[in-house]
Amino acid sequence: EILASGTELPSAKPHGTFRIELPAELPDEPKVSVLFFYRNIDPDRLSFLPEEMGFDQHVPERAGRNITIDAVDFCDSGIRSDALPAPEIEADREFIRVTGQNFRYVYDIRKAEFTDIVKDGVSFLKKPMSVNIWRAPTDNDRGIRIAWEAAHYHETYCRVYEAEAETAGTSVLLKVHFAVSADSMQPIVRVKAVYEITADGELRIDMKAEHAPMLPYLPRFGVRLFLDEQFEDLSYYGYGPYESYIDKRRASYLGRFESTVAEQHEDYLKPQENGSHYGVQDLSLAGRKGGMIRAEGENFSFNTSLYTQEELTEKAHNFELKKSGYTVLCLDSMQSGIGSNSCGPLPQEKYRIGKRTELKVTLRFEG
Repeated sequence: EILASGTELPSAKPHGTFRIELPAELPDEPKVSVLFFYRNIDPDRLSFLPEEMGFDQHVPERAGRNITIDAVDFCDSGIRSDALPAPEIEADREFIRVTGQNFRYVYDIRKAEFTDIVKDGVSFLKKPMSVNIWRAPTDNDRGIRIAWEAAHYHETYCRVYEAEAETAGTSVLLKVHFAVSADSMQPIVRVKAVYEITADGELRIDMKAEHAPMLPYLPRFGVRLFLDEQFEDLSYYGYGPYESYIDKRRASYLGRFESTVAEQHEDYLKPQENGSHYGVQDLSLAGRKGGMIRAEGENFSFNTSLYTQEELTEKAHNFELKKSGYTVLCLDSMQSGIGSNSCGPLPQEKYRIGKRTELKVTLRFEG
């Protein structure tokens, strides 16, 4: 939301300074930012310069978050969610099924993944929602890719140690302890996950992960959803409009952006990870034929694509790429930085996923 804008600024000599008063009362909450765009205002005389010449953004450091979400949840009908009955639980040795008034979740306790999410009669998952640590290596992952593949990060599956479901107030809690593993390897990541399914069908994910100390740092940590390809229209609040990573975001700024899934693809000659966005606090994906999925959290990363990371990993040229037939949505606690390892050093430690990371995100499905 734009609170105020203006274009009149005093003249300043080179290396000079001036002071301006912002034309708005800025609230303490939620956070605000001030965005300065530099434009060529004399295109006739300075025709060799582009119209948009750059920008700077100032985001004040204040308590709280960039967006605020109501503490009281409401379901689609406007009824308070705490007035609804808790969902019902049905469990056997293979699956936990959680059913509410207009939704159903099915969780595979052998593979640590949701196999079905249905809301208002719409089945959202075309393939199971699973934990994801792999990205299609970038040009700057040329060196570390060897270590990632030696550790089989691209060939992982989940091994479940414990899984239980219980009612807590008007919600159901799925508590799962599992490891992300590969054949003939020690566990790569050990995860303790709590999935809260509320009375109105929200899915609140809290996954705490601990990475094996002797293995290379992770490319990413999060979950991957395969949605129907009719989910095309994207809105998000984070660093955009260009792709952004923890160490590669100077061309982007914090704001709300509208796009499509197809427009998110960065068509590199050599296929690789692309189109991620850093510092995201909410996103929505709307279907052209109806339905919507929303995600909210604090400073997570996401990307959405018509191509799978496996396809981007395997193909050597962009003209060889084949669309997956899905809208692929990745929600990450973060991705490790891009760095400069095509011919230089790895990302600095502060730009890598550490030995412990946590994904906290709330998903809302609307039929």
